[in-house]
Amino acid sequence: MKFFCCFIIFLFLKTIVHSQILIERTIIVKDSSTGEYLQYPKMRYALNDQNGKFVEIIGNEKGLIDLSLLPNASTIYYSIYSDAYDTSKGIGIVKALYGKQINLSSQLEKRLQNVTVVGHRKAITLAPNEIKINWNKYMKDGASPLSKTIERLPFVVNNSLSPNNLLLETVGKKKVKVFLDGRELSDAEVLSLPSMSIAKASLVTFPSAGETDGNSAILYLTTLNYAYSYHFQEITGGYDVGVSGPSLTYRNTKKNGAWSSNIFLNAYHYDFPNMYTARSYDNIVFQKDTTKSKSTTVIFSASTTKVGRKGSLLTFGLTSNILLSNSDVHSFSLDDGSLYTNTKFRYFNVSAFMNYQWTTINGNKFRLSTLVDVNPNNHNSLKSESIVTDLLSSNRQTNYSENISLKYTTKSKNLGDWKWSQSFNSGLRFKQNSIQRSIGEENTASKNILNESSFFTGYSAAITNEKYSLEFSIVGNLSTINGYSVPNYQHGYVYPKLTAGYTIDDNNSLTLSFSNPTYRPNLSSLASDSNYNSNWLIVRGDDQLKTEKEYTADFLLTSTLEKNLSLEASYTGSYFQNGIVTLFSKDAPSGYTFYTSWLNCEYLLHSLSFNLNYELSNFFSIRSNTKVSYIAFRDQSLLPNFKKGFFFEGDVRANYTIGKVGDLSLLANWNPLNRSYFVQKREKVYLDFSYTKSISKAVSIYFAVYDLLGNKGNRATDYQNGLYIHQTQNNRTLSISFTWKLGQMFGVRNAGSGGSEVIPSDTKK
Repeated sequence: MKFFCCFIIFLFLKTIVHSQILIERTIIVKDSSTGEYLQYPKMRYALNDQNGKFVEIIGNEKGLIDLSLLPNASTIYYSIYSDAYDTSKGIGIVKALYGKQINLSSQLEKRLQNVTVVGHRKAITLAPNEIKINWNKYMKDGASPLSKTIERLPFVVNNSLSPNNLLLETVGKKKVKVFLDGRELSDAEVLSLPSMSIAKASLVTFPSAGETDGNSAILYLTTLNYAYSYHFQEITGGYDVGVSGPSLTYRNTKKNGAWSSNIFLNAYHYDFPNMYTARSYDNIVFQKDTTKSKSTTVIFSASTTKVGRKGSLLTFGLTSNILLSNSDVHSFSLDDGSLYTNTKFRYFNVSAFMNYQWTTINGNKFRLSTLVDVNPNNHNSLKSESIVTDLLSSNRQTNYSENISLKYTTKSKNLGDWKWSQSFNSGLRFKQNSIQRSIGEENTASKNILNESSFFTGYSAAITNEKYSLEFSIVGNLSTINGYSVPNYQHGYVYPKLTAGYTIDDNNSLTLSFSNPTYRPNLSSLASDSNYNSNWLIVRGDDQLKTEKEYTADFLLTSTLEKNLSLEASYTGSYFQNGIVTLFSKDAPSGYTFYTSWLNCEYLLHSLSFNLNYELSNFFSIRSNTKVSYIAFRDQSLLPNFKKGFFFEGDVRANYTIGKVGDLSLLANWNPLNRSYFVQKREKVYLDFSYTKSISKAVSIYFAVYDLLGNKGNRATDYQNGLYIHQTQNNRTLSISFTWKLGQMFGVRNAGSGGSEVIPSDTKK
């Protein structure tokens, strides 16, 4: 806590004086008709000589043009303008322009025979297998992180109001991954990169097989390459009561010509309320627990991007994660009487990456990507003491991986009204996983070292026009795994995918996709020795696990029913061969010790999903994402109510901006019953509420109440073998934080210099 406070005070005092100067030495540009601020206005000027060299300044998203870099006693000859607006010209002393308001008249508004015609750009445009999004319409504050704009986009729901979490979903509860100029962003980058750096956005629900797995959609973003410089810093400090603890977030974004950099630090500590757990077997309660836990998380990300000539981009950086948690459990057990259990978890991870892409003279594109990921210490230890017996269990993991890939995309060819494009990609991956598990004294530990070497290659081809698209993609992978208990395990698979899109009209489109993804068991689940997860649950792997194959068909309808109402409806049918599922068993004939492991089984999964987006105005919107599923396992040993059945999951998010009052958000989640192999989980509906208010140009306040109804920690779990677990925890939390914008400076450029041609025109493939 002391570190958080000292760090905030240091950064605040370092830049507060400078930021105030920047805010005061500005020109304010507004629309003369509406009085609204014009985003990114431009000023072309010369100093002391109207025939001298003219340079250009570009303002920010709030209509402010910064003059702090200009000598305040100089004479300035200037022209202020914006796209589709008239130009305002003038002459004066620089100092006299501080705080001056300039009103520009729109050229788009024309009066013809008492009828007003106003030009508008559509918020979304439907294309075959793609939704093109007008990014600027949803960007409220260009200095805010990408996540703040993304959660306002149609068809995307951020299933969390907490500024420390990012849970982006789209229709079918698919996870949304964010790609910037062809590179997948980490969550830390989405939470830190400024929204004003984006020119274009498009959502693809069924990307090619070489881009991501079958359960994810991709939001493709393209960089906006303004040839000017800026420097932006932001600090957020807060405290939560309930799930209690302080939090700190620091963002620092710079752009200087062709170079840009980004630094992000997020640190928070949580003390969780007591959780009460009752476990029963065959209707007999065998253990009651009271759990007190706490955790500390630190996330750090830094990256640098260099824009080169002829479409080249070089990005390199690193991301680090640290998680420390501790749980104390006081229990009463039928086996051991009163007992005490302490569980500690330590996690540290560092990832370094480099991405370089360039365009040849012929218009073909290359992208080289490398990633080194190190997890030197993942340690989970358990110590249990009772009047009957003591237990010590430990699980240490060390992971290391190297990845390198190359993607080659040919320039699109025109075939009449059609366009043909194709891409090739290949790569290598080496991964080492060291697992050391022990039960009892540390010197009895078993150690597994598993090595994996993989080679993959892929191909994608697409033919498109304004109404139709057809894309075929395929990825092949050959892996060799060897190590303790898994000698020379080799596996190869082919993952094909076929996607067809049809745009019926401006308001409706259809997409049909067939895919056959393959999932291998992870290395830790193949380690066949055991360790205690708790005093009553033992975890053990299975070196006989087979590869899971999934056969899936998807159908998606996208419609804009009215100007402010849009809907996605999808059906997904999947057959899982050798599906990897979790099994809970009780091998001992007496006592209350259980085992969790993995096995293969076949099952069917059908789901019907709806994604509703309603925008009453620029100030009020509702996003709803719901899914109804039917699952059926081909396992005759399962009881009827575990063998098959329906389940539902859904969420609704409402955002409301009330003038100068602030921004309100309400998020409701309800997953009343979730079915998986051998297990059924029940949860109650829970609500989260947040309020954001700008106190000044530099300071804003965030207030939230998470789990308004107090239901989030109330869940029950049924197992077929007669095990039943009921947990209650009051997770209702009050959260308050303040954000300081510690500097927003826009530099100058030569008029007409720079150019957007150095940014790829298309982020897809």
